[in-house]
Amino acid sequence: TDGGHSGTCIHSRNHMSGDSYENSEHCTATVHGSGTLHTVAFSTESCCDHLHVGGNSYSGSSGPSDQSVSDGDEITWSTDGSVTRTGWELCLR
Repeated sequence: TDGGHSGTCIHSRNHMSGDSYENSEHCTATVHGSGTLHTVAFSTESCCDHLHVGGNSYSGSSGPSDQSVSDGDEITWSTDGSVTRTGWELCLR
């Protein structure tokens, strides 16, 4: 099972295989629907690799904690040119 998640989840590159994301990544995802983001896993370079949701920025080991999102909100991810971690997985519920 997926631990009770709705199945609407996103993750950083390579996270599901247990590998690290890449250097110099930049991407944006648009929320379709509304709900609360739940962090399943979160491990990024705290100084330099950031996930942005709404006006909030997340890095290190602290991802969004039950942050409300609405239809059309954007989730952006960017990494610098060195040091990678296993990344993140977020689910909408």
